[in-house]
Amino acid sequence: MLNSALLNGAADLIAEFGGDALDIARRSKIPPAALFRGDIPVLGYSMTDFFELAAAECNYRYIGIELAEREKEDPLGVLGALIDSARTVGEMLIDLATHFDVFSEAAVVSLERTDGGMITTFEGRAGHCESEVQMVEFALARTVLSIRRRSRPDWSPTAVVLRHAAPRELTRHREIFGTGLMFEQDRNGIFYDQSVLDSPWRARTARNRADAIHALRAADAGRKPLMAAKVEVAMRSRMNLSEATIEFVTAQLGVPSRTLQRKLEAEDTSFRMIRNTVRADLALKYVRQSRLSLTQIAEILGYSELSAFDRAFRHWHGRSPTALRRETTIEAIAT
Repeated sequence: MLNSALLNGAADLIAEFGGDALDIARRSKIPPAALFRGDIPVLGYSMTDFFELAAAECNYRYIGIELAEREKEDPLGVLGALIDSARTVGEMLIDLATHFDVFSEAAVVSLERTDGGMITTFEGRAGHCESEVQMVEFALARTVLSIRRRSRPDWSPTAVVLRHAAPRELTRHREIFGTGLMFEQDRNGIFYDQSVLDSPWRARTARNRADAIHALRAADAGRKPLMAAKVEVAMRSRMNLSEATIEFVTAQLGVPSRTLQRKLEAEDTSFRMIRNTVRADLALKYVRQSRLSLTQIAEILGYSELSAFDRAFRHWHGRSPTALRRETTIEAIAT
C-alpha cells in the first residue's frame, strides 16, 4: 500500500490539462477521497496505473516530473521520520533503501556501492503493472528535488539511467536530472558521487534518531516480509539477470542455499519461479517501453539465444515479442 499523500496536487494538475481526475481515479480503482486527503492507503499498482492514465488522458508526457515538483506533504510516515533524523545525504539514502519495504512492498528501492559513490535504483515489483514510466520518473525526481531543497540547491546527478525510451523533448528532464541522462538502460537509478553523499541533510523538523528507529520497528513489528520479496530485491540489484544466480542471492541475503529454498517452498514458490517472474515482468516493460532490439533485451535478461527468449515470451504473454512490438506504440512514451 502507498499513502495517498503521493497524489497531492494531482487533481489540480490534471484539471489544468482538461482531464477528469475523478474518472482517472475510478478507472485506477483509487477512492476519490484519496485525491484530496493524504491519509488513505492506496494499492501500489493502482497508484502506478493512475500516473500512467493521467499522462495519457492529459496528453502530457511529464506528469510524473510535474507532480514531484508540486509535492508538499511527506507521504512516507514513520519512514519519513527516520529519514528526517539522517545526518547526511548518504545516510538518508541508506535509510530509504533499507526500510522502504515498511512503507510499501509494491516497489523495490536498492543501493549499490561503486567506486566514487553509490547507485540507488527504483522500480515496481513484478506483476504489479505493465507500464511504470511516470511513477519511476516521479520517484527519482522527488529524491533529486528533496536533496536540492534540503542539502545542495544547485546539485544535479552525475548520471541518471532509465529503462524506458527517451521523450522527444528532454528540457523538463534536464531541468530535474541534469545532462547525465541515459535511456533504455538495464535499471532505473541515480548515481550519487561521494561529495553529495557526505553533504549534511537538513531535517524538516528536529528528530531523535533513536526514537525514529523505535517507531519504525514498532510499525514493522506485525509484518512478516516474505523471503520471495527479498529474493526479488536481490535479483533486481544485478544489471544482468544472468548474474542473479542462487549463489549470488544467498550471499546477498546471508542465507544458506538449503535454508533459502526451504523458505521459498513454504511460500509455494522457488528461486526459478521468482527469476522467471522477474524476467517476464522486465521483458514486457522493455518490449513496450523501449526501442531496444529484441537481441539486446534477451541479453539483459540473461538469454544467450534470441530463440530461447522468444519461446519464453510466448509462454509468459501469449504472443511473440515481435507481435507485441507491432501492436505497441512508443509514441505514448516519446511524446
